[in-house]
Formats: sequence, structure tokens, C-alpha cells
Amino acid sequence: GQIWACPVCAYRIALQRSKEVWAVIRAIRHIGGAVYMVTATIPHSRKKVVKSTRKAATKAHNRKYALKSLRQAVTRSHTRVFSGRPWKKIEHDLGIIGWVRALEVTYGWLFGWHPHLHTLLFTRHPLSKAQIDVLLQFLYGRWSDAVVAAGYRPPHSEHGLVISRGESAGDYISKICHQGLGHQGLAAEISQAEGRIQA
Repeated sequence: GQIWACPVCAYRIALQRSKEVWAVIRAIRHIGGAVYMVTATIPHSRKKVVKSTRKAATKAHNRKYALKSLRQAVTRSHTRVFSGRPWKKIEHDLGIIGWVRALEVTYGWLFGWHPHLHTLLFTRHPLSKAQIDVLLQFLYGRWSDAVVAAGYRPPHSEHGLVISRGESAGDYISKICHQGLGHQGLAAEISQAEGRIQA
């Protein structure tokens, strides 16, 4: 099936992915590891179109392709962050043994499309506060550079990239469970394929 074209396929694929992610989370916790969720977004508005668009476009064309441009900017920026020698070094230094990402797209009437990425990081051991600070500084710096290179203004230093851990991650998991995503919680959230509408 096609996850983006068929709602029935999207549900089935998301359910299967949720089970797979949940199995990884259980295995990581079993070996004494930890799971952290990184949420990254870009500054956005209803009128924003990526600067790199070369051809002059009508307003209707801009509206039609604004989501595509935003989505591409987010996914390409993510790839720039989680690749290369600097990423390999921080993976090694902090004991990061893997990650999985999911794109979530919401829509708000005030700011329009809001694509953002949730990335689960799996570590061999829980990270200290100092290690989390190093990771946050590293990820935010690379994320900001990638977002600016994609034609957007730098992300907000507090909200552009967030790492959830401890009680805040637990609260988020509880919220997801209460929204009906099932007992897999975080695994279900990370594997959802559909966008959401926010009032």
C-alpha cells in the first residue's frame, strides 16, 4: 500500500511501524539504555515560500506548493543534521546507537502549515544533564544552519529544537495515550503518517 495516498493503507502501515518502534524501545530499556525524543521545527507563516523557488509564481501556485516546500525543507534539514563526521563523533561520544524519525504536519489558521519532525534517539545508557546540554547545543546549531540554508529564518532558540526526557517525556507519552493512540504511546506517535488539524 501507499502510506500517503491511501487512508486505509496509512493506518495499517502506521500500526505496523508503531509495533516495530515499540519493540525497539522495549529492547533499549531492557539493556539499560534510554530513549529521548527530539522535536524540530522551522519558523513558518501562511505566506512563507522557500527563497530558493526560482520561477515567479502566482499566489495560487505559492499556496499550492507552500506545504511541499516546507516539508522538503524540514526533511532535508534533518538529513543535514543527522549525517557526516560531526554527527558520527557525537553518536560515538554519547553512546547513541540509533534513531528513527517521523514527519508530522499540522495546520493552524494563524500560521498555516506546520511540518515538524519527531526523532527518537536510542542511547546505550541514560545521558547526564551535561551530555544532554552538549547534544542540544550540537543539534540546535546544525538544525539552525540547515534551516537558514533552506531559505528560512533561524529557528527559535527555545522552541525550534527540543529534547524531551524524564518527566516531560513521560507527560508527553501520557498525553498521547489519552488521545487514543493506544498503549504504545510514543511508538504510535513517532509512526503516525497522517497530518493533524489544530484550531
